[in-house]
Amino acid sequence: MIKILNINNALGKIFLITRYGIQNLNGNLELLCQKLKENNLNVVFICDPNHGNTKVDPITNKKVRYFEDLKNEIILTNKILIDNGFFLSGIHLEATYLNITECLGGISNNISEIDAEKYTTFCDPRLNLSQTIELVDSVGKALSEY
Repeated sequence: MIKILNINNALGKIFLITRYGIQNLNGNLELLCQKLKENNLNVVFICDPNHGNTKVDPITNKKVRYFEDLKNEIILTNKILIDNGFFLSGIHLEATYLNITECLGGISNNISEIDAEKYTTFCDPRLNLSQTIELVDSVGKALSEY
């Protein structure tokens, strides 16, 4: 498919957005990298740690994401890409400035359970503002070590 869409193998034309989830990342992303290298394909990688890490909260039966899963997927994606001769060019986060409790975890406000009044999504759980800042800061620090 990449060869069909990018006949001249131009760098920057094909973006691959990883959405494995932290539990499915090991092995799968490395295999993809190997296939890309075998075929000498130029791609740009973006990590979307949201969708592969959506779970159902056993208490409220609502969709939820865990801060540590999102953070760890971004960091591990970057490590696997670098180890395989690629690099992470960006991340996609679902976030809001609102004071919500749709994603659990994070040190800044230590959200450990969903508050029904602060769960306003109709589709996918979002990070709140302090979780977003904390995630970007901690990921930035981790990625600067590479």
